[in-house]
Amino acid sequence: MTGRDQFASDFSKQDLETRIRNFYDKSKTDEQIKQEYKVDSYRRFDVHTFREQYDFNSSCVKPSLFRPFDTRYVYYQQYLVQEWQYRVMKNMMSENKALIIGRQW
Repeated sequence: MTGRDQFASDFSKQDLETRIRNFYDKSKTDEQIKQEYKVDSYRRFDVHTFREQYDFNSSCVKPSLFRPFDTRYVYYQQYLVQEWQYRVMKNMMSENKALIIGRQW
């Protein structure tokens, strides 16, 4: 789903919320966060700027069918979820369903 799957998703809602709250903890330095969670600045996601501009928002924690029969929680916040395609995903942010099929050659 993203280049930050291990950071932005989890089987446990509580573990994901704890991780994201910790990410936004201003008492930790950006370097500590980068090392602890193996995240780095990339394209529109700058760790320092992002941590300054945003705070944890529980409404961003959403259940997601990660793979068939693999339900996880994802912290959906633009730019935190790497390569989030809002034009496609905006329809999935409410009670909606989709079936995604890869093309076979």
